[in-house]
Amino acid sequence: MEVTENLFIRQVDVAAEVLQRLKTTGITIAIDDFGIGYSSLARLKQLPIDRLKLDKIFLDNLSRDAGNQAIIQTVQDLGQRLGIEVLAEGVETAEQETYLILSDYRLAQGHRYGRPMTAVECEKRFNTDR
Repeated sequence: MEVTENLFIRQVDVAAEVLQRLKTTGITIAIDDFGIGYSSLARLKQLPIDRLKLDKIFLDNLSRDAGNQAIIQTVQDLGQRLGIEVLAEGVETAEQETYLILSDYRLAQGHRYGRPMTAVECEKRFNTDR
């Protein structure tokens, strides 16, 4: 289940309790668009999060923006230290993919890997019975 940072901005204790109940049923919890909302490291530590989805804005102008490079590397390091997977959103180019691999990212999504598709299109693409 993906939630945005805005979900828990006001009542972090309630959000933590609800998310923990969901986790006990086997649901994996991800924070979507991490880094562009009301990010709080204190809140992040309080919540039962399995995955952070780093917003694609940090991949923009990657080769020319040292600040974005620092954020990409720092979020991955933070995730590793807290035991939270980090996924980079919006990967479109080989340059972005290479930078993420060199920054120890193991999860990514974006048009480089595939475009949004319907369930029927997905079945056709991944059907191995052909």
